[in-house]
Amino acid sequence: MKTVRRTAWTLIAVLALMASSGCGRTGTVPWDRSSSRPSSSTGQSLEQAQERLASIDGLTDASITQGDTLSGLNKRHEVSIEGSVHDSAAVPGIIERVARLGWSVGDVEPDTGVFIRLRTKPQLVIGEVAEQQGWSGSAYATSTEELKELVLIPSDALEDHFGRWPGGSR
Repeated sequence: MKTVRRTAWTLIAVLALMASSGCGRTGTVPWDRSSSRPSSSTGQSLEQAQERLASIDGLTDASITQGDTLSGLNKRHEVSIEGSVHDSAAVPGIIERVARLGWSVGDVEPDTGVFIRLRTKPQLVIGEVAEQQGWSGSAYATSTEELKELVLIPSDALEDHFGRWPGGSR
């Protein structure tokens, strides 16, 4: 339990540093794991995902990006989705939809998982909402208003929930 908690806090710290400093490169990143490479008939492009993101009812000011981070000699890939939700009751359904959408992007496998940032008023702890919806293993923190907006849904939880990457985008 101590290791899991320490890992979660490390992820949150990295996330907070990246958000505040603008670190990380976004866009399509080449991926060389041929066994995980999607076929051309599965998944969707980042541009297609952005179009679908714009059509989610109750979600405004939304964007989706891909990026990579370095941890020692390991390069990790992630998908980040953010937006604003004005009706707090809609947050659980929106988490489900954007998690599915992030997992469906077929350009680069999000081996870190899908980062979700949802702004609400008053600010809900998005990680707690995700856990209540069954997203076990999610990493989040509650120490600041900005961190309450964030949750990392790890790739193993996404695979358990939606199947192998890239999942469908419905």
